[in-house]
Amino acid sequence: MVLLCAACVCASPRGQALGLYARGSYADAAPLFAEALRDSLVRNGTNHIDSARLMHEAGANLYCLGRYADAEELLKAALAAKEAVLGPDDPELARTLNNLAVIHDARGNAVVAETLYSRALAIKEKALGRDDPSLAHELNNLAVLHRGQGRLDDAARYFVRALELREKELGAAHPQVAQSLCNLAALHRARGDAANAAPLLDRALAIRRNAFGSNHIEVANSLMDIALLRALEGDHASARTTIASALDIRLRCLGTNHPESAETATALADADLALSNWPAALGEAADALAMFDAAVGLTGGEAYSDAVRASQQRATEICLAAIARGARADAAAAAFAVMEQSRARRFLDQLAAASAARSAGLSRADAGREEQLHRRIQAVLERKHTELARTEAVQDRAALVSCELELTSLLGELRALEDEFARTYPRYADLRRPVIASMHDVRASVLASNELMVAYWQGSDTLYACVIGAATQRFHAVPVDMRQLKARIVRYIDVLENERPEPVFSAAAYALHEAIVAPFVSSGEVASAAPLWIVPHGMLSAVAFEALLCSTNGGGFAGADYLFNHAPIAYVPSATVLRMIRRDEAAGRSNASARVPALLFGDPAYTAAQCGGGGARAEGIEPLPGTRAEVEAVAGLLCGVDAGAYTFLGTNASESVVKRLSGTGELAAARVVHFAAHTFAPGEREGITEPCIVLSLCGDAGEDGFLNMSEVLTLKLDADLVTLSSCASGWVRAEDRMDGISGLARAFFHAGTPRLLVSLWGTDDDASAAFMRSFYAALMRGGGRADALGSARRAMLASAFNHPGLWAAFVMTGEWR
Repeated sequence: MVLLCAACVCASPRGQALGLYARGSYADAAPLFAEALRDSLVRNGTNHIDSARLMHEAGANLYCLGRYADAEELLKAALAAKEAVLGPDDPELARTLNNLAVIHDARGNAVVAETLYSRALAIKEKALGRDDPSLAHELNNLAVLHRGQGRLDDAARYFVRALELREKELGAAHPQVAQSLCNLAALHRARGDAANAAPLLDRALAIRRNAFGSNHIEVANSLMDIALLRALEGDHASARTTIASALDIRLRCLGTNHPESAETATALADADLALSNWPAALGEAADALAMFDAAVGLTGGEAYSDAVRASQQRATEICLAAIARGARADAAAAAFAVMEQSRARRFLDQLAAASAARSAGLSRADAGREEQLHRRIQAVLERKHTELARTEAVQDRAALVSCELELTSLLGELRALEDEFARTYPRYADLRRPVIASMHDVRASVLASNELMVAYWQGSDTLYACVIGAATQRFHAVPVDMRQLKARIVRYIDVLENERPEPVFSAAAYALHEAIVAPFVSSGEVASAAPLWIVPHGMLSAVAFEALLCSTNGGGFAGADYLFNHAPIAYVPSATVLRMIRRDEAAGRSNASARVPALLFGDPAYTAAQCGGGGARAEGIEPLPGTRAEVEAVAGLLCGVDAGAYTFLGTNASESVVKRLSGTGELAAARVVHFAAHTFAPGEREGITEPCIVLSLCGDAGEDGFLNMSEVLTLKLDADLVTLSSCASGWVRAEDRMDGISGLARAFFHAGTPRLLVSLWGTDDDASAAFMRSFYAALMRGGGRADALGSARRAMLASAFNHPGLWAAFVMTGEWR
């Protein structure tokens, strides 16, 4: 629970804002808080207690509006200002520490949240003593965190102490007592003790109604607590009635574009699902999906929008479960529409923005205006990321606040420009807001007659799939033990990455095929598909389908019955993405300017020795000498006698070279762009906050050597193919599985390529080089990219590199032809 500083409600903007906040009118309060903060910054500067308090209050209000990224930056700035003005041990710091902890807890970062809560509690205990009633807030928040971690005994101790302090100081009818009662009741509920929870919740509801009236957000919170308890007791009818009342209040207080409104609508659908009221559950869950879509725009930043999208997954599953139970006669089309609405939305929105800019027919002047604005935004984001990459001790909070204010202004300019373009260019508005592909669209205008698509969705206890082809459209719902499925996937990946013996591989690959392919498509359907499109979701995003075994026939690795031998396989994050890619190619806008055979980057300089004795900017990154031979061999195949003009090795495989080639248009003129370098995921090394390609770490003044996702988004590409021949460049981390594509691959699609060849895990350098030589040689002979991949795999099977772990890692994402 976010707590504001106590202040007089008066006629000033700040006073009015605090009054609106107290009534739950967060949207009305936001501009007043912003006005007051701007005035204070001009009048007092950043390191002034009035500015610090206003940053705290404005941040708390933005959190309540669901604008989590903006809230976090203001609260961090408020904390730094308070520490500068008041010192590190002043009790006022506790409020801001608590609010920052709430945000980290919402992001799933429980360790940081507990550290912040504990520091807040220690500050107040030291300054005020252990019996001060204001400690109840910190105790309560720590208890909520411990309850979420399953540390119920620790939670109970804190909850009881908080309740005793509040009742003693504030009286039995104070709203803060109601909060303690609700949290203690939730602890009883977690222990299955409904009898002790119910009277606490009833008392809390009465307190809140008496204090706030019947239409306050805190009353809605109490109603939801009561509904959860009734559902636990099996009284789903009563739970549904109570949830409906809570939803009515939240919609009036928060609107339809707030995550809590969407989550409440999802809870209502869940109640109807439990009551076997399939049509109602479907309608309510569909409403929730629309609310989640609206809420994502408010959150700010992928770390926060991902949390909203994660909640959206439950609404999607409710829709699919209701459809599977007969809620819609057109089950396949309805289920596919729901999947597409929730699938790869972060990626789809980015792709749509890039497509609109390329395809809407903007004048040169207007295209330049948009590009310049995006560059200004990117420059501010890079300043912000650079500052955030520093340790907390040396971060410049004033600079971060400046970045946030500048970003707010620039994003406002961008929205205004997009509105202007939507009025001036009719196609821009349509392209900017992607229309989700329907099953009819996919069959009629996206897939060719011999293409077959399997679109998966991983539920909590069911694996769903829509199968779409010229002769079929159907929906499957197969009950699955998800723990067992996860174990099979983990086992399969392990035998590939670690090159386990053939009998071990065979058992794992066949078992997984029988779990995720055989229940949905027949062997005859697979054999006639060219290609078999896989639209993955959840854990399936990490699976290399190529190496699954359709049977246990055959001998050894070379003779095994691999799925790729039955059909070419290609991956796409969603059918809507595939439609966008093919629409751009049909319009002649993809690859229109390509004239150079290829540009290739490899063997970047990572060590002092590679840097000619000079120091590298990062230590401990293993050199990749094998990639030099790979790049030179591929360049010889693609570029012939001029290969040297198109290869960039050692210190020349640098960020500045890539950006220079992008700026001059040479990068956009390349049919193939090939990177053979390390890739890092966020957190893999200190200061790495985004997926990145590690290029030369020396001889590149002004760049850090890490070409990150945000920088890739600004590149100008028109390549027919981008290859990321690097360790795990295509590995889909858990946080990216709602998109079904790695963050780095997503950025390259946005930059302007219709297809990528990526690696799901790291392989032997010699094996990677052999695979790439075989793939590009097959590509030069003609035929599709998927056919070239199949040819390369068969060449590997006939060589010393025949273990599937050495060739199955390389997969094609995007257009296969």
